[in-house]
Amino acid sequence: MQSHANSKKGETENMKKGIIVLLMAFSFVLAGCVQNAAPPAPTPSLTPTAIIQTPTPSPTASLEKLGINVSVSIPSENYFNSKTVEADEGESALAVSSKAFELLYKNYSFGAYVYSVEGFADDSGKGEYWQYYFNGNLAPVGASDFRISEEGVLEWRLESPDLGAYAPSENAS
Repeated sequence: MQSHANSKKGETENMKKGIIVLLMAFSFVLAGCVQNAAPPAPTPSLTPTAIIQTPTPSPTASLEKLGINVSVSIPSENYFNSKTVEADEGESALAVSSKAFELLYKNYSFGAYVYSVEGFADDSGKGEYWQYYFNGNLAPVGASDFRISEEGVLEWRLESPDLGAYAPSENAS
């Protein structure tokens, strides 16, 4: 009987060895399949990613840049100052002037009324007000409406306006 028990014990041992060999072989097969498998799909990340956008040209990017000499003149004080700034074609005289000097103004329905340039206020007691000239000519409209279209000199003068050109003639009825 003992030999029968020994033979069963031997069969059990052989069976264990066979199962181990099969499991190892199966492991090698699975390992080979996993290595040749496609990489796993990336999992969504919660970290922000950079978005690169191509800048869209602004409407003013195609406008010509103009060199404008902006000056301030107060003849009664013998004061003069001048600075050259870069302006976009079509920019207002008010905006261009503000690049060079501090201007204080009030907006009205007719446009901006400039009452101080570079700290010098108009003086109604003396009848002196700020007027501006472009290339030596008194501007026909307010500074907020005048559009720069060429390089030149934009001069602000604190002076008494010459109302003769604007006053009604004596022959008017």
